[in-house]
Amino acid sequence: MKKVFIIGLDGGPYKEVKEWIEAGELPFLSRMAKEGAFGKLKSIIPPFSMLAWPVISTGKNPAKIGPFLYKAKERGFNPDFFSSAQFINSTDIKTWSLWEWAGKFGMEVGVLNVPMTYPPVKVNGFMITGFLTPRGAENYTYPPELREELRGYRIKLKLKEGVGFSDKKINKKKLHRDFMELIEERTDWVLKFLNKYDPDLYMMNYKEMDDFMHSFWDRKDLLLEFFKKADKGIERIYEEKKPDYLMIISDHGFTDAPLKYYYINQYLENMGYLTRAGGAKGNFSNFVYKFGTTVVKRFGFVRNLFSEKFKLKIARESIKDKINWEMTKAYGNWYAGLYLNPRYYPDDLCKREGALELKNILLDAKDPDNGERIFLVAKTKWELFKGPYFDEMPDVVYTTTKDYRLNTNLPGILMEKRFARPSLTGHHTSALDGILFLKGKGVKEGVKLEASIQDVFPTACALAGVPIPADVDGKILKDILQEDCYSEEFKDLLYEDKETHYLSLEEDKSVKEHLKDLGYI
Repeated sequence: MKKVFIIGLDGGPYKEVKEWIEAGELPFLSRMAKEGAFGKLKSIIPPFSMLAWPVISTGKNPAKIGPFLYKAKERGFNPDFFSSAQFINSTDIKTWSLWEWAGKFGMEVGVLNVPMTYPPVKVNGFMITGFLTPRGAENYTYPPELREELRGYRIKLKLKEGVGFSDKKINKKKLHRDFMELIEERTDWVLKFLNKYDPDLYMMNYKEMDDFMHSFWDRKDLLLEFFKKADKGIERIYEEKKPDYLMIISDHGFTDAPLKYYYINQYLENMGYLTRAGGAKGNFSNFVYKFGTTVVKRFGFVRNLFSEKFKLKIARESIKDKINWEMTKAYGNWYAGLYLNPRYYPDDLCKREGALELKNILLDAKDPDNGERIFLVAKTKWELFKGPYFDEMPDVVYTTTKDYRLNTNLPGILMEKRFARPSLTGHHTSALDGILFLKGKGVKEGVKLEASIQDVFPTACALAGVPIPADVDGKILKDILQEDCYSEEFKDLLYEDKETHYLSLEEDKSVKEHLKDLGYI
């Protein structure tokens, strides 16, 4: 078996990284591109970490993994699903992750700070969970006693302590300093555990790269400085541990933060697919949202008078009361997709035809001010998904062009200027192009490539010399490899499902507040 290290530069954008390595600004990554392969790594639709990383770690499309982005006891076209769902976690990944699979074939594994690994699973080695680990969680390591060695370890910055609240003006000077300290800490912790455990397969992620770009995308000088820190950190890891193969990846790219809200359900109402709720409760809920946003836009300080829980309820959970669910044909759930009402689409043929019609309606959506397209991509689930969880997939998935952020409310207008989180300057709703570097014996030198995030898993297995799951969707990147450097063997091993874990109310609040800090919700 060969040692394979996979390092994530979360959100690493292809265009900017390509320019920097060509200019020699990132010496080690430039060396990686010269001595190995470099190119685009295409993300999932929509390009969000909580979807992309499970695809990376399993090599499969979402219908072979589990619930799509959200989970709830009531699923599908159901008002409770849309109002009270939680984001998925590691227990919703109902198939082999790379570290579980490799351990089955005797590889010692290490996993650090990879998104969607909370709660941790038993591995043949060690695991320290990453993104969406609730603040204050105690069970974030495997083995559990590893936690005793992590005094001072930080999964993420506590954005609400010292740098401002999500809707207040942020102290960016302090935030920049804290991020610079965190990325150096991350490398130090990585080397500490690599030296102690010496795994054969190792996967870690600089998640702070994505978080940094959300706040500093408009400062390319600071962005380059941060990438230089990562470049030096990766070089330290490589030179000290000398893995046989080093793969650098990102789950998506990055671009400018959206300028406008686009009210997708308002569009569906205008097109005759959604019916607004009447009655006192529905009318009052719509009034509260419209009145609240009007006040916030005029008097920004007002938003700081209310708790995050209250704002989330008004902005997201109250949608349950705003819609006549029986009379509505289709509903858009943020970036999780469109769901069709089985009352109007009773069989597979009706659903296919209805989904195709709605897909085309989305692709036709234009900004009335400038004629620009709202949606970059829209696909039906029949075009993208295949697997045991197909029925749980949204009927239409999509992502927007860079200037627009979806909002699920019904304000009576199609769009308006984005007014929440003015401090956020970067996002990735339209940024499908991530990065992939690969270096090692038998990797062709100086080659360019274009791959899918599904290809990481099978390529890592082939290079390590372990079999590949028979139902994987990704492929070995043979075009950049010499034939004698990889093995191609497929096996089918039964996976024992993990019991689904629902977060406590406090844990769920912690996760949603962090996502709001980063502009996801």
